[in-house]
Amino acid sequence: MAKKRKKIFHIYECSLSGEKFKVFKEAPKPEELMSIKAYYELNPEEDDRPEKIKKLVAATEPDIHSFFEDDEENDEENNDN
Repeated sequence: MAKKRKKIFHIYECSLSGEKFKVFKEAPKPEELMSIKAYYELNPEEDDRPEKIKKLVAATEPDIHSFFEDDEENDEENNDN
């Protein structure tokens, strides 16, 4: 019977967005790692993904503007009391 190999993975955090992700190879400079989303936000000219994928990603990620609008409404409600 063959031995089952254990996969070792490392959990890192994006230096810009704080998003956590795991990789199977240890990073030589973990403080410089960033998520793909953060990389494409910083370098939009290098975003070579097909339009279909860009629309799919935009549709699945939460709308950051509505998040802050909801937060502002809650602050106004708390100030009225």
